[in-house]
Amino acid sequence: MTTRYLKSNDLYDKFEKNPLVVIYDLDNDLITNKSRNLAYYLAELCYLTGNSLDMEDSQFAKMYASSLVYAYTYLFDKKASPAPDPFSAEFRFALSTYNRSLAQLVRYAKKIGSWPPSPT
Repeated sequence: MTTRYLKSNDLYDKFEKNPLVVIYDLDNDLITNKSRNLAYYLAELCYLTGNSLDMEDSQFAKMYASSLVYAYTYLFDKKASPAPDPFSAEFRFALSTYNRSLAQLVRYAKKIGSWPPSPT
């Protein structure tokens, strides 16, 4: 679903080259539109970007924290539209993304010996 969105908006190649720029641009759209689907796409993109980074990278925790927030927005934000369908595959994926992002942040915090992770 996210890949289809990126391709239909000519963002796929841009994301491959510079994922942070695409994430930033989509985040600005989310602030304006409060689209639940956009929150879903951002959760997945941040999670995928986090997966591509080493834990020592300064963006590692930021990507998983962002994925967590976007997944939360998709799942629970009452201002986002349309309303979520708790029986949809997207809802299940967002829930899984939320849990996995949280697990990665806990793993990161254990490694650096600090909770919550201090901002860099």
